[in-house]
Amino acid sequence: MTTLFSTMPSAVAPAPAADQAVQDSSPSLPEMLIAWSARDEALTARSARLPGVAYWLREVAAARTEHERALVRVVNQHGWPSVDLVGDEAATAALRILLHGQDHAFLLRCRDLIAAAVEDGACSQVHLAYVVDWCLVRLAQPQLYATAINPALGRPYPVADPDGLDTRRNEMCLPPLAQELARHQTRRLAS
Repeated sequence: MTTLFSTMPSAVAPAPAADQAVQDSSPSLPEMLIAWSARDEALTARSARLPGVAYWLREVAAARTEHERALVRVVNQHGWPSVDLVGDEAATAALRILLHGQDHAFLLRCRDLIAAAVEDGACSQVHLAYVVDWCLVRLAQPQLYATAINPALGRPYPVADPDGLDTRRNEMCLPPLAQELARHQTRRLAS
């Protein structure tokens, strides 16, 4: 479909095609995950600077859908892209793609895959904390680790047992919440 904006040059470099076939042990898999995540981040930053511009919001949504579909194919072929498979940076990029997706069933499936990878020492506990929290938030339940931040308020979505929060965060290798919120606020002000 051609629209007025479909011919606009994009200031965000295109990521490798998300529908590109993913080969076993492909040396480009980590680069693709990182590129997809970087594209999402760049589009999101641009849409935040231009609030109310529906075109950019649609572009972000379309990119996130494309990247999520590609991640589904990666997971179907390789399992969760753990640090052992793709390296730390690409594993974190895969997590970002997952958390920005809309397929809740896929999120729950990946939560279980990430939990198994954590038990095997192939994935960071931090990644598990993030995916557990997003699953809970999307189910309208209090989160456990306060990793899901309400962007409008700059505060975490509701948290279960707030008194034990920093203990739980420490067990998952996360910094205390106050430190994380200060870092989040600094990032918000810088953008």
